[in-house]
Amino acid sequence: MTDGFNRELGARIKRYRVLRGLTQSDLGEAIGVSFQQLQKQESGANRISAEQLVKLAAALELSPMDLLLDVPGEALGPELRRQDLVLYSALSKCSVRQKRVIAEMLEAFL
Repeated sequence: MTDGFNRELGARIKRYRVLRGLTQSDLGEAIGVSFQQLQKQESGANRISAEQLVKLAAALELSPMDLLLDVPGEALGPELRRQDLVLYSALSKCSVRQKRVIAEMLEAFL
């Protein structure tokens, strides 16, 4: 049972990391571990201590309970599909002006 929990927690961390537009190296550096260690945590191969959970949540601008209970943060909305994550990640890197132009283009398609 704990293996399933470790995998699910790791998947949540990965999803929120991608939503924030962070690489494994970025997040690993923010919490003081290598990207390889973070990769193992995201896959569920390595367990995450309570201390690491608190650091991960802070780096992802979430509360530890958001990660444990998978309660989406205010700006994250409902469960997202992979293509939604890719779009969100790309948009997070755009300037305000670029986002405005993209929004106008999308509205023209709808």
